[in-house]
Amino acid sequence: MIFLKNCSFINLQKGDLVTCQKSIEGGLIGMNCLVPGFTCFFANLLWRPRELSRDLDLTNVPGLYIRGSKCHLTCVRFSCSFYGMTFPDAVKVAFEKLEILLIGIYTRGQSSVEYRNVIPNPASKFVIVDGIMAHVIALSDAHAQKLENYCRECHGDVNVRASIALAPCQCTRSICVYQPVVVTSHMELAGMEMKKVISAEVPSSPSEMQLTVSPDYEFPLEEVATMASDVALTGTPSKPNQALDSSGMFYWCRPRSFDSCVMTHDEAALQAMSGHIVIFILDNPEGTPPGLHHIILPLRASIIPPNDLRKVVVVGMLDKIRDDWKRINMLPDITFIGGDPNLPAVIRASQVHSCHCAVVISPGIDATNAQDQDTIVQVLRLRSTKFTMQIRGRNRSLLYKAGEDLPLIILFDDEGHIRYISQVNSRTDYHYTVPYMSGQVLASSSLESLMIPAYYHPSLMHLLSCLVFGGSSSELAHMRPDGMSLTGPLQKNIPKERSHLKTTLTIWSMSDAKISAFIGKPYSELFIYALEKNYGICLGLYRLLETHCASPEQSPRNGLWGRAIRYVATSPPRDTIMLASDDVYILLPATIT
Repeated sequence: MIFLKNCSFINLQKGDLVTCQKSIEGGLIGMNCLVPGFTCFFANLLWRPRELSRDLDLTNVPGLYIRGSKCHLTCVRFSCSFYGMTFPDAVKVAFEKLEILLIGIYTRGQSSVEYRNVIPNPASKFVIVDGIMAHVIALSDAHAQKLENYCRECHGDVNVRASIALAPCQCTRSICVYQPVVVTSHMELAGMEMKKVISAEVPSSPSEMQLTVSPDYEFPLEEVATMASDVALTGTPSKPNQALDSSGMFYWCRPRSFDSCVMTHDEAALQAMSGHIVIFILDNPEGTPPGLHHIILPLRASIIPPNDLRKVVVVGMLDKIRDDWKRINMLPDITFIGGDPNLPAVIRASQVHSCHCAVVISPGIDATNAQDQDTIVQVLRLRSTKFTMQIRGRNRSLLYKAGEDLPLIILFDDEGHIRYISQVNSRTDYHYTVPYMSGQVLASSSLESLMIPAYYHPSLMHLLSCLVFGGSSSELAHMRPDGMSLTGPLQKNIPKERSHLKTTLTIWSMSDAKISAFIGKPYSELFIYALEKNYGICLGLYRLLETHCASPEQSPRNGLWGRAIRYVATSPPRDTIMLASDDVYILLPATIT
């Protein structure tokens, strides 16, 4: 997330990577406000599950979630059978024949840890050549290796995908290969016509059957841009009066004074707010600054349509919040409500009952406070509150909203403390609790182990950054390590070196007209439709938990987690039947602006 290029001993091209855990926490939480369940989805992809205890009761845990939690994100080579394919064609082959989810690419350097050009779901005309590596989601490393061992001659029949060998293909029959060619320009590669050569036997050296790209070659953004599909992506246009910062990645406004954005709780109570995002900063005089900019930056990414930008309301003691103001004073539509977030009057002034989601974080711990104590108390207080929505009818009857229906996102320091809000015993694994499965809880202690995969595959952190911030920009990569604020606005004539990659991860509802026809049909049919029609990649489902419950007693309606609690099902089986209440995670094709 943060690359320290100003340190002479840090060499990104050799795989060196320095990350800030608070930045990762904030980025995941901010993205979770836009794409519900994202914290669970991505954390599970990096988490390596241990052997489950026999005492662990998984009766009420959906099978789709258990299977999805075993999936992980890794990096593998493409077999030579993929050379010359466009990226969507490769995704289709990997899904149908290998049962692997191909989500992006990057180019590898001289060593296994060097990487460049990380692109999630590149353009529809992007052609795979030698030197390009794959980001894949698979059930195990052995399954991921199928991408390296796939042979179009031996494994051409889709019905034998389960029997594809996990060892290199030993095919000795005549095979179809591409004439070797050295690519000097990716534009040249996109436009060339590959000539098939039928050989009587397997070539004696790998170079005879591989397209080659120099390890030092970097795809110019303007060249990749010309290969972008013509699919209209949500959020790419902006209003004429909506400025972007100099990197083009975030909405920008003229820096304001802190006091001009502050309201008292009496003033806030008179405002009409709905669909906003509330961030509760719990008071801790000895704690560290809350790092608001890490959370708010994803909420102001330029991939969000201007009409969909949600107001951000930060509630907390102003002295603690003021420390972060210099990093966010140029981001639009942010309001502060001063006061103790534990007080009912302050909570109601934020109008949390009508918000899109509410975030509860603590600036840290000190010697006088038990770890996560304030966070637990605040969550229980919110869950037990009944909010008055409106007065209606002749009898002016009150309409209430239960606190258990509030969409919360909670940051804990210790994952074990989830038992205080999830009504489970201490032996229940954190990853199989309702709050975690729904993406409503993130624990700092669990993120430490998630960094282990980044040691072996540093490109995974760059991939996460692309998803959280809606792309990547060389200018932003230089600004953030130096602690520089965003500058703007972006001028109309953008220099080529300031072009940047845009990546959109979103959710489609099965109630939408464009995909409602697939209700009651297998997941595989929706996957192929999204890929062929929109060049989008379906990553998984966000399904109602009550559809798994066999009886009303098992329903989450009786607990602290509301009526519409959902869970994340990463890369479900092909034959999973789509339900009318399902939501679908979609990774749209990357574009250049």
